Amino acid sequence: MKGYIEKLVVEGFKSYGRQRIEIPLGEGFIAVVGPNGAGKSNIGDAISFALGIATSKALRAKNLSYLIFSKNGEKADYAYVEVHFKNFGAFPVPEEDVVVSRKVYRDGRSVFRINGKVVKEKELSDFLSKAGIYENGYNVVLQGDIVRFLKMTPVERRKLIEEVAGIGEYEERKQKALVQLGEVELKHRELKLLIDEMEVQMEKFAQEVERIRLYRELSQRKRDLEVKLFSKELLKVLEEKTSTEQRLMGLEEEIRQLKAQAQKLQEESSAIENELSSLRTTILPFKEKTGRLSERLDIFQKETEDKYKEIERLQEEVENARRRLTHLERDLEVLSQEEEELRDALHQKEEEVQRLQGEFDAINQELKEKEREMQSAFEEMHQTEEKVRALSKTIEEKTKEASTLGLKIKELELKEDRVREELKNLEEELKKVKGSLGEDVLSKENYQKMLREEEFAQKRLRAKLEEVENQLRKLRAEREDVLQELAVLRERLRSAEQDYLPFEDIEGVYGRVADLIKVKDYEYLRAVEVAGGQRLSFVVVEDEETAKKCIQRLKETKGGRMSFIPLNRIKEQTLPPFPRTRGAVVIDYVVNLVEYDKKFEKAIRFVFGDTLVVENFDSAKALGIGNYRMVSLEGELFEKTGVISGGHWESRASLGKSFYEEKTKQLEEVLERLKESISEKEALAKSLRDELVEKEGVVKILERRLKELEQKHKECFERIKGLEERLQKGKEYLKTLAEEKEKAQKRKRELEEELSYQEEKLENLRFRYSSLLKIAKESGLEALRERAERHRKLLERKKEELFSLKLKEQEIAQQRQNLLQEINQRKARVEDLTQNIENAQKRIIELSQEKEKIEEELKD
Repeated sequence: MKGYIEKLVVEGFKSYGRQRIEIPLGEGFIAVVGPNGAGKSNIGDAISFALGIATSKALRAKNLSYLIFSKNGEKADYAYVEVHFKNFGAFPVPEEDVVVSRKVYRDGRSVFRINGKVVKEKELSDFLSKAGIYENGYNVVLQGDIVRFLKMTPVERRKLIEEVAGIGEYEERKQKALVQLGEVELKHRELKLLIDEMEVQMEKFAQEVERIRLYRELSQRKRDLEVKLFSKELLKVLEEKTSTEQRLMGLEEEIRQLKAQAQKLQEESSAIENELSSLRTTILPFKEKTGRLSERLDIFQKETEDKYKEIERLQEEVENARRRLTHLERDLEVLSQEEEELRDALHQKEEEVQRLQGEFDAINQELKEKEREMQSAFEEMHQTEEKVRALSKTIEEKTKEASTLGLKIKELELKEDRVREELKNLEEELKKVKGSLGEDVLSKENYQKMLREEEFAQKRLRAKLEEVENQLRKLRAEREDVLQELAVLRERLRSAEQDYLPFEDIEGVYGRVADLIKVKDYEYLRAVEVAGGQRLSFVVVEDEETAKKCIQRLKETKGGRMSFIPLNRIKEQTLPPFPRTRGAVVIDYVVNLVEYDKKFEKAIRFVFGDTLVVENFDSAKALGIGNYRMVSLEGELFEKTGVISGGHWESRASLGKSFYEEKTKQLEEVLERLKESISEKEALAKSLRDELVEKEGVVKILERRLKELEQKHKECFERIKGLEERLQKGKEYLKTLAEEKEKAQKRKRELEEELSYQEEKLENLRFRYSSLLKIAKESGLEALRERAERHRKLLERKKEELFSLKLKEQEIAQQRQNLLQEINQRKARVEDLTQNIENAQKRIIELSQEKEKIEEELKD
């Protein structure tokens, strides 16, 4: 299995309410059971909804928003379904868990996701098709599909099988491609008209180019005039420049005089700066020396502060070390006291162990002496015990043998009884078999007579059944032809059904043009449909405001694009004079061949215009192609531009609905009559088949009975022979059983005599063993052993306690050594810290003296 649905998650879907519900499914065959209305079908609907493989109609809803939970005025905001797949190669992704989800909102918007990523419906369909799940496939079989399949005609069933096998998908693609081809051809015609229109526009553009050329010439002339104007203004500017230069020369003379005065002041300033430099040179050595002394003074001050901080730190460390020494010495004192107490306890425990060891040795010595005194009694007890054991074993074996012989004797007696009973039954059975053999001979003759009568009746029924089946085949062939024709008509009727308009509830919407007209005669249907073209799908509305509301609704529901005909904006068109031309068969204007409400006359005239219906292509040529917009009865369209459209025509049946409905009704009546005739013939054929089957059954029973009788005769002879042989063997076997029974009884009597003697001997040995055991108990040996065992256990426990005390003594000694070592280390550290403090204090005194000398030098 490449994959399966592991579970469903639903929220706000149909009857499941707002709460998020998880429905586990799993691998293998899953059955969903429950009473009516429990929501069984909703599970299948949820899967179909999430995978997008069913329409709202198939899900038993008017549209998708009707799938959202609603009860007692409470309505969920959306319906949400998750389908969790286990993927083992079914889907083209590496993940083992694949989650497909769908959410639909109140406004009808749907959002599909694959593993949390938003995808388009087409992408989801392609993704599922890789796993063999198709939008119109048969992965989900709904209620009534099986019955519908069984009631299908062979042709319909073949089409369905092709669809399931995937052939239908390619046929559907072919049909879509043909539809797209028709749309392309229509667009081609539209583009041809557009090119003609563009040629007209090109002429307009040529005129526009000529105007642009004239504009450029005028622009060049304008630039020339502007250059002349700028030249005049330049001459005026040059004259102003000359006068300005003369004024500038006077100002330059004044500047030269001011520069001479500035030079004189500059020389005086240089003399003053030279004098100032000589003074700075005289003062500089004193400043340098003062700077060096101040720097040294700062260094000594900083070093003094560092030494004071170091002394403070060292004193604090000394104080901590001394406190720790005090604690260590106190711990050492406590440890010494514990060590003294432990030595006393250890001494007492050693004395106690020595005392218990002496007592145990004395008891053990007494026990050994007592055992030596009782050695001979023990040896006799042991020997007696061995004899009792050996004799008991012998008695047990002989008792078993005697019991086995007794059972064997009873078994032989039972076998004798069974053999005698069996011999009696065999004699009775032999008598019955010989009696029934004569009765079977008479029965065989009766069965042979009955068989001949039934075979004759069977032949007569087959002839009659063949006649009825021939009639039935003819009726079914007629029904098949009617069904095929009816299927074509129904397909046309289905294609005639217009899609649901999402704005039918808006006031002022009258419907599509195709729904508002009716063709007067079926002969003109093709011509009217071709003449109307795409405009037949235009929607007729009251005014442009109604059209605006409809367009807004289409935007909100994402319902695609539509064209609207507002009655208040369409101008009324009048028809030109009816043409009369020799050789042309003109039927009428299209608008005169359809029936409609006068209220929509302007819209109908807009759709068909002045299009004429002619008999054929030759009539159109006679009228003159390009003079009129014409359509032939065979569906060729002749535009005023000269464009001609024609070829195979596939009716959309939007206008021939009434004709198809009437024909469908007639065919359904014929089909009903055929069904009644077929039902009658089928009932008769079924009755004949049932009777024939019954006769065949009787014949087979009679043949089987005859075979059974023949077999029975054979078996009876063999059975008589076998019974006689079994009787002889039984009598011989009974004699053999009697001989074996006599031998077994004789051996049993011998064993019973031996057992009596050995049991008496065993009783004497047991009495002697009891006497020796009593003597051993009265000697006190057992009590002495128990006393020795108690002393041994007590001595072992005291030794363990002594060993624990010694371990503790060693532990305390180690702790005492560690304390002494740490105390010595702390004392040495205190001495080092004290020496460091003294050195720091000496250095502070030296720094103070240096500072005094430097301050004296600064004063000087």
